Amino acid sequence: MRQDYDLSIAPVLAKLDTIKIEGDLEIFPGVKLYKAPGHSLGSQLITVETAKGTMVILGDLCRSYCHIFPETDEHIDLYGEKRKVKTNVEFYGPAIPSTIIYDYFAWYDSVYKAKALAQGRREFVLPGHETSVVTEFRKK
Repeated sequence: MRQDYDLSIAPVLAKLDTIKIEGDLEIFPGVKLYKAPGHSLGSQLITVETAKGTMVILGDLCRSYCHIFPETDEHIDLYGEKRKVKTNVEFYGPAIPSTIIYDYFAWYDSVYKAKALAQGRREFVLPGHETSVVTEFRKK
């Protein structure tokens, strides 16, 4: 309906060796896939057990730390520069939705799930478009 993706990719995807997943699934010991709709109906997040705790990879559920942790008052851009951001926690609640959310109720449920899986700890969350991650990678 929105024509925001290329329909010609469907035949290519149909040829891939894939399985349809409904709900949550442990892919390997310590690596789990969770249904996390909201951004889209098929959105998922991944958890990885580490020695320090459970890492939560958000995909497109939340694009940056500013979205999943609205109390964040600083953002690191692609050049490693720190930028002040306005916080408005009282207005948005537990998270700030990005511009593309198909189901807000499901999205907030998925945010609560992600935060619970990460035990509310920012250091265990990896948003899908977090620029500070790219900055850290450039340093190495």
